[in-house]
Amino acid sequence: MTEFEAACVGWLGPALPIHNAGHVDSQVIGHLQKGDQIDFFHEELVDEAGNDWFFITQRRQGTVVGVGWVFFGDDLDKCEMFAG
Repeated sequence: MTEFEAACVGWLGPALPIHNAGHVDSQVIGHLQKGDQIDFFHEELVDEAGNDWFFITQRRQGTVVGVGWVFFGDDLDKCEMFAG
């Protein structure tokens, strides 16, 4: 386990877009949904505007359903439980 491994178990926030790169102009390739597990394995990336982007693995009912970059803004703490 690295110092960056963590998980949001039970996402409670909005349907945030998942991007194919860590900046706002990148392509949206999916969306987080309520109840998803979000795994964090990497240190966040700060873009040119100062926004923190996180590379995540998205799981639903234990199955990986997406991977990509998410900007959480003020919503990062909207989890039923945060581990790690």
